[in-house]
Amino acid sequence: MYIWFSKNCICKLWFMFCVLCLACRQKTSVSFLSRPDLPKLAYKRLKGKSPGVIFIPGYISNMNGTKALAIEEFCKSLGHAYIR
Repeated sequence: MYIWFSKNCICKLWFMFCVLCLACRQKTSVSFLSRPDLPKLAYKRLKGKSPGVIFIPGYISNMNGTKALAIEEFCKSLGHAYIR
């Protein structure tokens, strides 16, 4: 199991992932994928090396949840691409 903290973390919650701290969340803008005759899909992208990771939310989960943000922070720490 990996436990990581952002280098810019200002919170002192050593027992929690720093992605729970609002100060540590990356401020990325939302992009939209247009599909003919279907609703647009919102996504956020972190550029990086291959292999990349794609987070597909499920039941009671979304792209701004703690799991999605924890995976993003992990990918960022390794330099891998990530889409949520």
